[in-house]
Amino acid sequence: MADTAYTRVKICGVTRPEDAAAAVAAGCDAVGVILWAGSPRCIDRERAREIRAAVPQCVLMVGVFVNAERPEVEDAVEGIGLNAVQLCGRVPGNGWGSLPGKTRLLRAIGIGPESTAMTTRLEAVEDYLLDTQVDGGYGGTGKSFDWNLAPQYRDWGRIWLAGGLAPENVGMAIATARPFAVDVSSGVELSPGIKSHDLIRRFVAAVRDADSRLSGAKL
Repeated sequence: MADTAYTRVKICGVTRPEDAAAAVAAGCDAVGVILWAGSPRCIDRERAREIRAAVPQCVLMVGVFVNAERPEVEDAVEGIGLNAVQLCGRVPGNGWGSLPGKTRLLRAIGIGPESTAMTTRLEAVEDYLLDTQVDGGYGGTGKSFDWNLAPQYRDWGRIWLAGGLAPENVGMAIATARPFAVDVSSGVELSPGIKSHDLIRRFVAAVRDADSRLSGAKL
């Protein structure tokens, strides 16, 4: 019998505990909070801890950082209770694989016509989030890239697919890129940072439908 496909789901840019709870109830595997002041979805530590309380330990609580130094990241991991970290933009040095506890590390890569991903691979990192490269932006733009470019990164490790995903197109994205996980933010929002619980449920349902179709195709 063929293995059952299972694509993990990350709901990112969460700003309210009730939205985190809705994501967990819908069956998501990770909840992301933005800890970069340049984002309209940025939240402070106090709100992040409130969201942390709504997310069980079996679900990844991902802190998203941009151009962050290691002390800032370590302080947030311990102060909020993060069990995963997403590094965007400039990442100074190596040694990031030894963050406190068993913190999972995701390295975000911007994919565009001029992308040269070999310069962005990070030592000891097994999870890479592919997002659309936009000048001056670090995700949450609602724009997609060519999903056919994603498979070339599979030998790096686990691929997380982001950029312009929504309930209407995530099935096609999964069928094309076959990622380990999909990441959505603006595609399940009413406004920046305010999630639609209905869209979250529809997104997760669309992912599971895509998984079912892929499993059936393997039989």
